[in-house]
Amino acid sequence: MTPFEKYYDADYEEKRISLIWEAERFANKQFKSKAPGGIKQNEEWATKWSRCFHSTMERLYHEG
Repeated sequence: MTPFEKYYDADYEEKRISLIWEAERFANKQFKSKAPGGIKQNEEWATKWSRCFHSTMERLYHEG
């Protein structure tokens, strides 16, 4: 058995994949789906959007 086979959790992966759309939609609603423009503004937007997306993924996963 390979390490991948030993630790792979198909149920976990399937559940996480099923939450992507909802988490992405929530982050887009909070921060709009496009960055405002300009390097600094884009970096700040990307940081905030990513934090929102990933925290929403975690919340949804633990709620379900």
